[in-house]
Amino acid sequence: MAQKRREKVKRETRRQAKLRRKEQQRQRWVFIGLGILVALVVGILGYGILHQYVLAPRAPVAEVNGTPIPTDAFQRRLAYQKFLLESQLRQWQDLQAQLDPKGENPYITQQVQQLAAQVKDVEGLSLQVLDQMIDEVIIRQEAEKRGITVSPEEVQERIYQFFGYDPEAAKATPEPVSEPVTGTKTPPTPTPMTEEGFRKLYSDYIQRLQKEALGFSEAEFRQLVETQILREKLMEQVCSDVPTTEEAVHARHILIPIETPTPEPVGEGTPTPTPDAAKVKAAEEAAYQKALEIKKELEEGADFAELAKKYSADPGSKDNGGDLGWFGRGKMVKPFEDAAFSLEPGQISDPVKTRFGYHIIQVLEKDPNHPRDKAEIESDRENCFREWLAQKRAEAKITRHWSVDKIPPQLRR
Repeated sequence: MAQKRREKVKRETRRQAKLRRKEQQRQRWVFIGLGILVALVVGILGYGILHQYVLAPRAPVAEVNGTPIPTDAFQRRLAYQKFLLESQLRQWQDLQAQLDPKGENPYITQQVQQLAAQVKDVEGLSLQVLDQMIDEVIIRQEAEKRGITVSPEEVQERIYQFFGYDPEAAKATPEPVSEPVTGTKTPPTPTPMTEEGFRKLYSDYIQRLQKEALGFSEAEFRQLVETQILREKLMEQVCSDVPTTEEAVHARHILIPIETPTPEPVGEGTPTPTPDAAKVKAAEEAAYQKALEIKKELEEGADFAELAKKYSADPGSKDNGGDLGWFGRGKMVKPFEDAAFSLEPGQISDPVKTRFGYHIIQVLEKDPNHPRDKAEIESDRENCFREWLAQKRAEAKITRHWSVDKIPPQLRR
């Protein structure tokens, strides 16, 4: 009997051991499963963090001929542009508060409203910024092809100009100057900005950018300045054929207006009658005859400038003796231009009719290669470069990945 009980206990112990092993194996699989689940969760969270803070910012918002524009660089640039617009808006608002508190000046009001609208339309601004950055990549690529470079010294000089600092002027200290006769002292020239003053102004500006423009860095600011200089140098090459001289004349005139009588209105809601044809013709004839009389006086030796002051209806030139200065083709209405360029220096035209009336024109000088106005040259160069850049943009391989979620939430407020 005792032997049988021992065998039974032994059999039960083996069964328990087998069950225990099965339970341990089950628990191991549970732990493995939990470990895999935890690893998956951590991996997903880790990837989310990695994507948000590493991959997404580095992912391109656009690619230009294979050159990526990183999202984080685009976001900082957008913040910088918004910062500039807000600064301009504050300046105009301050000006309005000082000069036009009631908002009666239409020009100031328009500037304030336009800037406020631009600041508010962050989505539209972001698209403009992306276009600018794409153009800048094209400019850099083309500059590299042509061997155009910008030195650090050129960048620094442009930054000096941006902040109104002149290193050479800062070295000289202005002193009051005694008048030779009276012995009194004239006020000294305003003291120029010192190097220390520039450094503080520059440092404060960079710190503001880093704080208010999502960390827009000094390196990015300097790169922006460099790109602007590259653009100017590239424009000089691309638009070198923009003419700097033109055929021009120096002329003066006397304008006799055609004083057409205005018909009397018939009544409210009734169209104003058409001017009487006979009266119109008579007015034109009267103006023409007056111009002929003035021409005759000039031929008899009368002073052109004095007659212009006496008779001319052109408020912009009559007080200056009718002098219009130098002008090239395309600046005047066609009949006037044709007459002026057909005359030789000293010659006086017959009456020339334009929509303004009858003109007596005298050409004083003529120059086939007269220097063009600098502002006109710059305007033509800008137009030339914009056309060239538009063509390059059309030829470039540009892939955009822009979407609204590329705009940082803090800039949408």
